[in-house]
Amino acid sequence: MMRYLNKTNLKNTLYAMSMLLFLAACGGGGSKENSTGEDSSTTKTDTASTTQTNEPSAEEKAKKDFEENTLKKYPEISENLVRKWKEISFEHKDGSIENVEKANDYLIFKKDGTFEEYFHSDKKIEAGRWRLVKEGKAVHLTSTEHRVMQDVERDIVELTPEKFVWLDNIKKKSTFKAVTNEGPGSTTDKAAEKPAKTKD
Repeated sequence: MMRYLNKTNLKNTLYAMSMLLFLAACGGGGSKENSTGEDSSTTKTDTASTTQTNEPSAEEKAKKDFEENTLKKYPEISENLVRKWKEISFEHKDGSIENVEKANDYLIFKKDGTFEEYFHSDKKIEAGRWRLVKEGKAVHLTSTEHRVMQDVERDIVELTPEKFVWLDNIKKKSTFKAVTNEGPGSTTDKAAEKPAKTKD
C-alpha cells in the first residue's frame, strides 16, 4: 500500500479532496429551487428590481428636500423670492455701479424649486434648481442645463416682495426688482390678457 502513496498520488488525492470540500462549502455551484418551485436566482432578481422601483427618483428626492428644507423651513423668505426678477444694477470690481435695467436680464425663481435666467429678454442662459441655505440667508443654485452655475451660493443682502439684492461670486452686489408683465413668460398684448366678451 505504501508504494501507491507516493508524492504524486498524495498530491492528487489532497487536491481532489480539497476541490470536493470547496464545492460542498460553496453549495455545489448548481441552482436550487425554493419551496415555490422557482429558481432562487430568479427570485432574488425579482425582489431586487421591485425594491429599486419603489425608491423615489433623484428628482422626487430633490423636490421633497426643497419642500421640507426651503418652503416649510423659510416660508416668508421663499414667498418673497418666488417671482420674476429683473436685474436693474450691477456692482463692478472697482465699486462702480452700472445701471443694466435696459439690458432686460431676468431671473425667475419658481415655487417648484427650479429657476431660469434670461439674458436680453429671450435667451435662456441658465436653468436648474434652487434652495435656501445658511439659515435662509443665501440661495444655493445648481444648474441642470447650461452648467454655468453648476453649484454656487449667493448671499442675500436684501429681500422684499419688490426688491432683491444678492452678492455674486466675487462679493459684488446685483440688484433686482420684481416684475410681472414684461420679459420671458409674460404677455405683452394687453388685449390677450382680458377675457373675450360674449354676446348674451
